[in-house]
Amino acid sequence: MEIHRRLAEANPQTYLPDVAMTAVNMSIFYLQAAPDREKSLGYAKETLVAALPFMEFVPAAKTSVSKALQVAGAWGLNREAFFEEAVKVLQSDEAKRRVQ
Repeated sequence: MEIHRRLAEANPQTYLPDVAMTAVNMSIFYLQAAPDREKSLGYAKETLVAALPFMEFVPAAKTSVSKALQVAGAWGLNREAFFEEAVKVLQSDEAKRRVQ
């Protein structure tokens, strides 16, 4: 996971969809195989933040978003609210990049 994150820092267009795919798999792992709500939801949120910019162009990104929202729902969270929270994080990150 860490390798994908570092690669995405250098080349987000190429590697953020990979970060999203790996993060959603980790989210599912911490939902089903080794239940840990905090880790599972953290990875689900990372999935959304990484995949949202690519949803229209990369079919796998749309799948990752869908799976991340399913994970949030499985933990009893409102999927729409979870989605909106990730959008705010993404917007905040974009605003910080513009300032730099």
